[in-house]
Amino acid sequence: MTFKQRLYKFLVKNKAIEKMLKNRRERKHNKMIKTMHRYGYQINDILYSTLNGEFVFYPLCGTLLGLIRENDFIKYDDDMDYGILIDSDNDWLNLYNKLTKKGFKLHHYFENDNTITEMAFRYKTVHVDFFYIDRRNKNKFLYYIIFFFG
Repeated sequence: MTFKQRLYKFLVKNKAIEKMLKNRRERKHNKMIKTMHRYGYQINDILYSTLNGEFVFYPLCGTLLGLIRENDFIKYDDDMDYGILIDSDNDWLNLYNKLTKKGFKLHHYFENDNTITEMAFRYKTVHVDFFYIDRRNKNKFLYYIIFFFG
């Protein structure tokens, strides 16, 4: 057994370390939730004032569920999700330019079949995800969601 394997086995079996890591993850997640709820409306206002009219976008996933079910953010949601209709890679570049001018920072993006399928930004540590919706083929969105979330 290698050193890495022995260390992993020790960490997995050590309940005190497991509890410490779990508490750390929970504290971090709770902080993300508080931050999202603190800045969520501000982020939403910035998105709609900056992108409305140029992009067709709308809430998805937990963001949409919260709007429908609670008329607010879900109390345990820690990010904001939007679908966005994209016609070309230039639209992604335009989205990037507009949001970075407003203080958003690109966190990551995903590609599949040479197509950007998600672009994630951070604003004051809040994650804001944009998922690609192809105007010409709405079924592509379903494919990408299944691909990413299983």
